[in-house]
Amino acid sequence: MKRRLRGFTLTELIVVVGLSIVILGVVIRMFLAGTRGNQSARRNGALHGALLIQENLARDIRRMGVPPGVEEPMRLTPRSIAFYQTEFEDGDPTIHLYPVVYYLQPSPEGNLHMVRETTRAGGEKFVSRFTDVVLSKMLFRSVPNPQGPGRFLVGSGVVISDDVHAEDSTRVASFPLVFLGEIRYPNYLGGRLAASAGMLVHGLLPDLDPDTGEPY
Repeated sequence: MKRRLRGFTLTELIVVVGLSIVILGVVIRMFLAGTRGNQSARRNGALHGALLIQENLARDIRRMGVPPGVEEPMRLTPRSIAFYQTEFEDGDPTIHLYPVVYYLQPSPEGNLHMVRETTRAGGEKFVSRFTDVVLSKMLFRSVPNPQGPGRFLVGSGVVISDDVHAEDSTRVASFPLVFLGEIRYPNYLGGRLAASAGMLVHGLLPDLDPDTGEPY
């Protein structure tokens, strides 16, 4: 004798559907919370990277040196800067000058990444790429010091939390990146200190492409 298969009752279907809705709601909330957490982590990472760039620029500008006889302490384009950084070694009164270059390279989505390149003793190059920081724009320029001799280096740009195309930039967080550093003319390292302690220049400042800003 064949047994008839019993189907779901209306009450059972309502219970199943209700449980499914509850479970789906929990999953969606967990997904949205994770998405917001990832977005917040990316924003925080971008902000930390931007502060790191500012700290590097400020430190290098403070340690800028100029060889005797050099009139312009810095090479500058809208997308790059190049200058000498001073260093002292323990027990050695000699002033060491190393070329430092900051320039921009395109990101995969057409935005920009900051690059720091320095030449060490023997011509060895060290390159630091700030790939965690995405810039939608960046501009370097120098302005006169209104209160005396010298000039200021001004860097201004926009940091975005994700590397996206320009048409999608409204969907990501953005905040300004601003840097201001004093460029002294002449630098003290080109005067009495250089004459008394001696100076060793490790390489020449590179030429900067006027369009891309990259060194060559």
